[in-house]
Formats: sequence, structure tokens, C-alpha cells
Amino acid sequence: MAAEDVLLDALVDQHARIRDLARAAVAAPPAARADACARLARYVAVHAAAERVALNPPGHDTAGAARAEAALVATIERLDDLGAHRGSSTVQLGLLADVLVRHTRAGEDEAVPRFVAARDDFDLRWAATALDAVEDLVAETGPTAEVPDAAGVRHQLRAAREAVLRRVRHR
Repeated sequence: MAAEDVLLDALVDQHARIRDLARAAVAAPPAARADACARLARYVAVHAAAERVALNPPGHDTAGAARAEAALVATIERLDDLGAHRGSSTVQLGLLADVLVRHTRAGEDEAVPRFVAARDDFDLRWAATALDAVEDLVAETGPTAEVPDAAGVRHQLRAAREAVLRRVRHR
């Protein structure tokens, strides 16, 4: 499989997983919604960190990537502040879904094609490796997890970025 296909497949698969988690959060009964939202927030934080590492390597970070990440974080924090268990949280989940749709389009329709056009196969495979770290990092739970599951989204994002960079450097 071509390197650009590996990268795009990883990104598309993760965006589909995020959509599934968002749907599960919306469909969850109020008593289970907080856990569903926490799973969604953690996955989004780890994915956003890995995507930023993958598509905006050190020295090539873009203002657009930072703005998109900030919009995701702000929307997730508003949901957390509101309380996912409240009935009105579905409105905030709708706003989060809108931000996620924009994130998906920007990644798949703009960032990846621009990245692929400007990079060689080594960089494309390196980026795919960064995205591959997401599932492993999200699967780790408990007190020894590199990305804590009981922390706020900003902390998870920072921890995920560091963890993704460690994984990429050690492969």
C-alpha cells in the first residue's frame, strides 16, 4: 500500500471512531452519558495530539492546526463544565459534533493532501506511525497510563502529544 494511503486510512479510521463515540455519547442515557463523554473526550484529545504531531512536525506547526485544536478543547471543556449528565448536554454534544465535522473535513480534505504533496515517503510513514499510536494510548487506562483517563482535556492533550512523540522516536 502506498504511504499516502496508509496515512489517509489511519486518519479516516480514527475520524470514523470519533463519530461512533459521539453517537454513543448522544444516545447514552443521562446516567451513562458522563462516561461516554469522557471516552469521547479522551479519544479526541489523543487523536488531536497525534494528528498535530503527524501533520505538523516540529518547526512546521501551523496557526490553523493550533486554532482547530483550541476549538476542540474549548468545546469539550464547555461540555465538561456543563455536566454531561444533564439533559441539556445534548446541545453541547451537537456543538461538539459540528466542531468535529469541521476538524474531519480540514484533516481529510486539506491537511493530508497538502502534507502528502510536500513530503516524501519517509515523512508519510512517520506520520502514519504517529497516528497508529492513538489506539494503544487510548487502550491504556488506570494510574500508569501515559494519557490519564481522569484528567482534563488540556492535560490529556499535553500528555498525549508527549506520548506520541516518545512512541515515534522509539520506533
